[in-house]
Amino acid sequence: GNKVASHFWIWDPMQGLEGGFTSYLFSNSVVVPSLGCFIAKGLDSIDNSIVFSENCKTGLTKNDNIPLFDREEYFHLELRLETGGIFCDRWLLLTVDSAKSQFDNSDAEKIENPGINLFSLTKEQKKLSIDARPLSRESSVIVGVATDQPRKFSLRFVKNSLPKSFDLLLHDKFLHKWIPMIKDSSYEFSTSADTMSFGKNRFEICRKKTAEDSMGVQNRLIVSIFPQPVRNSVGVKFQSVEKGNTTVVLMDFWGRIIRKYSFGILQSKTIGISMEDLPSGLYSLKLICGTEERTEKIMKL
Repeated sequence: GNKVASHFWIWDPMQGLEGGFTSYLFSNSVVVPSLGCFIAKGLDSIDNSIVFSENCKTGLTKNDNIPLFDREEYFHLELRLETGGIFCDRWLLLTVDSAKSQFDNSDAEKIENPGINLFSLTKEQKKLSIDARPLSRESSVIVGVATDQPRKFSLRFVKNSLPKSFDLLLHDKFLHKWIPMIKDSSYEFSTSADTMSFGKNRFEICRKKTAEDSMGVQNRLIVSIFPQPVRNSVGVKFQSVEKGNTTVVLMDFWGRIIRKYSFGILQSKTIGISMEDLPSGLYSLKLICGTEERTEKIMKL
């Protein structure tokens, strides 16, 4: 017989805002929706055909919801991306010791959806919708969110059957946050015109030890902004591990420098920055102390 990959993709015209593809393993029981289609991948060129037996037919309508991944022989993690309560995309992480860190037949490529996509990246920067890898040998997994315009999103952790020893966290690199991926919980976030707020730059999944090491580096310079949001002036409190020339740079939504202040050699201080004459919107404040630096977001009312 012919050979096909272990996964396939279904196009649902009612998925997301403009329709979308979701990938499945062949072990899933899925109904192809009306006006939908599916794509399978052949692994050889001898007989590119699939035969469906009579009992594959059904009079049922399509699934109301995307079925949960149910292959219990895999440790796995399932994330779903939503906007305005509408399901847009799904991504699966499978722990397969025999899989490669690079793309192989255990992985499912990401077929691009119109507008909104959730994916991971291999070492060679290939986008995946099902990512099978030997997770115990990996320090992090890059998770990307692609969007055609700024939006508010919810990233739902609908399934987490990973061993407790893995103790993975979602790292929001844009907001410097570490989020436990607890089953049935979700993380709310927004994208903007800032290129760091979307695409492959926004998220990564790390083991707890990796996160703690990274947080230890961040804690060399601690910066807090208050109040949030800001009306007239913002307070900037910082503490560094060592003294250094200290500079504060205020940037607009597009990353253009609006103001720059030099405060000389400091190790800690609370600084007031006036924003009374600036229009409402999202700003970035970068504090540099010697060789350390941190960037924080500010919302001006």
